[in-house]
Amino acid sequence: MPSLTFAGASALTLAVLSGTLATAQEVTRPSVPGIRNLARLETTIACAGAITPESVPAIKQMGFVSIINLRLANESGAEIDREMGAAKAAGLRYF
Repeated sequence: MPSLTFAGASALTLAVLSGTLATAQEVTRPSVPGIRNLARLETTIACAGAITPESVPAIKQMGFVSIINLRLANESGAEIDREMGAAKAAGLRYF
């Protein structure tokens, strides 16, 4: 199954389940409040810097089912507990 992946130095990874594979991938850079440097590779991969807890509903709306956070809890501005709570409230898995 393809997955959507957000990756970066202080980033997170998101995964979505999809029944189709894209043969030609195009990178888009949508602007989503609360998500830094978002780059989406069609419906299979997306990369970004840090997110905010307030951006989690938009992540769900984009079709993601999981968030894999690569930020350290002691990083400046990290809100791991709030992001986890927002993900749970939105019905997303949070790792």
